[in-house]
Amino acid sequence: MLKGKLCTSRCEFFRCRQKALKWRSDTALCIVSGDTCIGYKCNYALCEKRKMLNDGVCGLTIKSESSLSLEEIERETTPKVSVRVKGKLTKKLKFEDLV
Repeated sequence: MLKGKLCTSRCEFFRCRQKALKWRSDTALCIVSGDTCIGYKCNYALCEKRKMLNDGVCGLTIKSESSLSLEEIERETTPKVSVRVKGKLTKKLKFEDLV
């Protein structure tokens, strides 16, 4: 199972497709059911950023599995080029391979 927080009606991106979500003193009320909002369990729950997963986990709170930075990933993907140098340049540079 993915680790992350469950989507709640307190999230700024949480919406109701039926437009039945009303706030009454820190409580989210559903006008359709006449009860408190059940959040991600509701059939009409919607994430404005479209990041809510099927099991109710917010995709914005999931951390990536690789902790590599963008620069480290670029270094891994760029091919290393080796150049052979012969003649007068080898005497000036004092080595045969340039990386």
